[in-house]
Amino acid sequence: MQANTLIVFSVAEILGAAWFGFMFVYAYPWLYNMINKFTKRGPDLHENIDFVNSMLMFIVPSVLLLLFKNIRK
Repeated sequence: MQANTLIVFSVAEILGAAWFGFMFVYAYPWLYNMINKFTKRGPDLHENIDFVNSMLMFIVPSVLLLLFKNIRK
């Protein structure tokens, strides 16, 4: 049962990290630039954000929360 739970968590974590990474790297800057085109409140985003680093920004806190939750038991 624990192995099945670990597999489900791992798959969900990888899919969630990929989704978060995609949104953070591609969708949010694109949306920001589209809105900024109308509001002109600041410069457009032209940063190159690494996809893997943005995935790790999602994975690391999730794993830490899981570890802290298991320590409290």
